[in-house]
Amino acid sequence: MEILNIKAYLANKGMTFKEFATALDVDDKYMSSIASGARIPSRRLARDIEIATEGVIKLKPRQRKAKKKAEPQ
Repeated sequence: MEILNIKAYLANKGMTFKEFATALDVDDKYMSSIASGARIPSRRLARDIEIATEGVIKLKPRQRKAKKKAEPQ
């Protein structure tokens, strides 16, 4: 996700990052770092962003790390 996509979406809706972040109950600086690609949102937040933007903005959520299986000895 590039910041321009979220910025363009918010500009079209007449919203600021702060208003959008508040609506999603997250810090606006955190939302900005997600939009810039510096951070990856949790599954819940990725879903909430998609719902809040009516599917216009789709983010890939953080992937869980696979647990390493113990090798048989």
